[in-house]
Amino acid sequence: MTRASFALAAAAASCCLLAVPARAQPAAPLAGCEIHVWPASELNSVTQGWVWNHTINQAFDPARGGVERPKVLDPAAQTALLGEIDLPALLHAEPARVVIHAEPLTRAQALAPERQSGSTSTCYSELIVRQLFYDYAPMAGKSLRTLFAYRRFGDSPLVQSSFTTFAESGLLVFPAATAEHAQAAEAELRQAYKSNVGIFAVYEQAPRRPAKRAKSK
Repeated sequence: MTRASFALAAAAASCCLLAVPARAQPAAPLAGCEIHVWPASELNSVTQGWVWNHTINQAFDPARGGVERPKVLDPAAQTALLGEIDLPALLHAEPARVVIHAEPLTRAQALAPERQSGSTSTCYSELIVRQLFYDYAPMAGKSLRTLFAYRRFGDSPLVQSSFTTFAESGLLVFPAATAEHAQAAEAELRQAYKSNVGIFAVYEQAPRRPAKRAKSK
C-alpha cells in the first residue's frame, strides 16, 4: 500500500469520524447487533536508518537518543478515543451497540476462532486493535501504523469472516523536538489514531478481488 493510497483512504474516512456523547458499556446481551472492541497493549516503534533497519523501540529509549514512551496512546487512552468514533456507521453495522473493553487481548486470544466476550448476540462482531507502531524511515518519513482485525460472527460462536490489515497516517510534529511542542505532538498522535480507524474501515468495506486460480499444468 503506497503513501498516496493511505492519503486517499484517510480523506474518504475523515467524513465518518463522528463524535458520540459517550461510549456504550457492557450490559446484558441484546437481541440486536453488537460490536465488541479491544485496544492495543501499547505504542511501540520501528525505526529505519541508512545502515540499520527495523530497530524496535529505539525511538522510545532516552539512553539511545529517543523519547519517553508516550502515554497518550496507552490502552485507557485508546478506549477513550474509540468511544468518540461512530463505529457502527464506519463499519456499516447500524444499528449496533458498541461495547469497548478496557483490557487488550493477547495474541493468542486475538487469533482464536471463538468469541472473545460472553455475549450471546445473534448479530455479533469484533474490532480488535492488534498492534500500534510509530514508524520512521529516512525516505518515507514518520507515521503511525495500526494493525486492525474486524471479525464477523453473526449468530455463530465461531468467526465466520475476518479482515486484517494495517492503516497508516503521516506525522509531522511527533516526536516533539522541544517541550513547547509536546502537547501538539500528543494531539497529532490522537488524531492519527482516530484517522487510522477510519482508514481501516474504508479498506474493510472495499470490494474484494477474487482469488486467482492456479494454472493447470
